[in-house]
Amino acid sequence: MRIPSPTSTVMTASAAAVASSEHDASGAAGIRRGPCTCTDHASTGRLVPPSDVTSITSSTPHYSLQDPSTPTSPGPSLSVILKSQFERCRISGIVRNDPLAADVLRRRIVPGRHGMVAEHEPALFARKRPAAIGRAKGKVGGVDMAEPFDPAKFHFNRVRDDSGEVLAVLRDGTTDQSGRHRILVNVSPLMYGHGLLIPYSEKCLPQQLTGEAIDLAVRLLRRDMDHAAAARQQDQSLPKITNANANSATSSDEFCIGFNSLGAFSSVNHLHLHVLYPSELDHAARGDRLFPDGRNGFPIAYAPVRRNIATQYRGGPCRVDELNWTVPCFSFQAAATTRIGNEDDDRHLSRAVASFVQYLHHRRIPHNVLFLQERNTNAAIRCIVIPRQHQDNFDADRHGFNAALGEISGMLIARTRADFDAFRETDIVEQLRTHVACDERDLEDIYEELQQR
Repeated sequence: MRIPSPTSTVMTASAAAVASSEHDASGAAGIRRGPCTCTDHASTGRLVPPSDVTSITSSTPHYSLQDPSTPTSPGPSLSVILKSQFERCRISGIVRNDPLAADVLRRRIVPGRHGMVAEHEPALFARKRPAAIGRAKGKVGGVDMAEPFDPAKFHFNRVRDDSGEVLAVLRDGTTDQSGRHRILVNVSPLMYGHGLLIPYSEKCLPQQLTGEAIDLAVRLLRRDMDHAAAARQQDQSLPKITNANANSATSSDEFCIGFNSLGAFSSVNHLHLHVLYPSELDHAARGDRLFPDGRNGFPIAYAPVRRNIATQYRGGPCRVDELNWTVPCFSFQAAATTRIGNEDDDRHLSRAVASFVQYLHHRRIPHNVLFLQERNTNAAIRCIVIPRQHQDNFDADRHGFNAALGEISGMLIARTRADFDAFRETDIVEQLRTHVACDERDLEDIYEELQQR
């Protein structure tokens, strides 16, 4: 597979870090936002200004998702582009809270066997706006998973291309707007580097994970791994990434992609995924390392397999394992058919995850999803799907944290300093098992579904 290269010059990468949360609809002071351009969820309304290349400000890099016609130098990776653009947003005051501020606290949650970590950013919850999500009919405070896109509420097309909040524009090789995806900075980041991937942004899709969005996430991770492999080949001085030396300079650039469904602590009903760099909790500015034993990802990524459920799902070769974690969750990974990184394997993975997520949505079972690079083993892409109870069953104020993807994956963002100091793994596990873990009756149906060949 050839490596894509950016189609415009990008800023020099700076020291970086990572994050995960929802975009603040109000944004930073002085940021220009366009009026609503959507009419309904099937609309292809235009951004303001028009989104052709000439209308993009020079600070917005473009990145091609298509392989170049001839092999070339890898050039800047998407990670380098995103981190340098995040740094621009950080130093210019576009982000509302600085994840590298001196008052940001972090620690391992010990004792405990899950390797959880905790962080507290005093400015985060103080400056974050309420969720732009409606209420389910007849249920106070409820969120309806089938809620349609509403152009009257905040959506990401209100963020103009010249606002300064666009980290990158991804192109799919098409000449119309349908192949255009934007990555925005999360103006209320939980960690350094946090971006928001808006697939097919101008179609105004609701927050329901589509097969096309899953395919896009998998392709981005594959391109990033291909780029890292090409970079290692060009610089033989870089050690090959293995489990023994997973903290090399290259591995610190790994990003993962996450998704919160409606009812699973998503706060904006416009299709978006999170671009996350969990290794950046150990940003160079932090001093002592937080992650133990060379690990640099969400703790859930290292959860052992409880049992294998299937090696084929809905007509395609895909290994499905249940993980031994705080709540029931399922790891999807394509069964390798030929060489490492086979595009057919990636397609099998995308289709399997899409089928399962579609099943969960049809059953109105909220879910969180995490797409991971497996550079340290077989250069595979893995997806962890977490079916769960509705967020209304989790009292974030009482427990001291939201139960979104990051928290369920082992990264607890504390609401207050008192919560940060009080976190104990036994308490957290009990809270997640009681108020987040999927209902037993739904879980039995899920086991049956995952055995469909």
